[in-house]
Amino acid sequence: MPRDIEGGTVVPNASRLTRDPKAGERILLDAAGVETWEEFERVEMGRPRVGEGRGPSPVIQTRIPHALKEQLDAYATDHGQKASEVVREALARFLRAA
Repeated sequence: MPRDIEGGTVVPNASRLTRDPKAGERILLDAAGVETWEEFERVEMGRPRVGEGRGPSPVIQTRIPHALKEQLDAYATDHGQKASEVVREALARFLRAA
């Protein structure tokens, strides 16, 4: 959605707009395709948690060679997964075997 707004591809529903201060809120709800703030939070407040517990999931960043990234992307595409899912599964397998 942010790219749509920045790119100018979001067209607000004119029937919901007025001069009232809440008009901006309605534009955001329309852009997200939802009716309530509760729905907006579910849609826009981030990805679901990975694993157990509460709060945000830990994030690990690393650099890899281009060739390895290309292999990862190809594998993920071939198996209908996201690259992050493949990395999580591979890391779990590696650590179980260690």
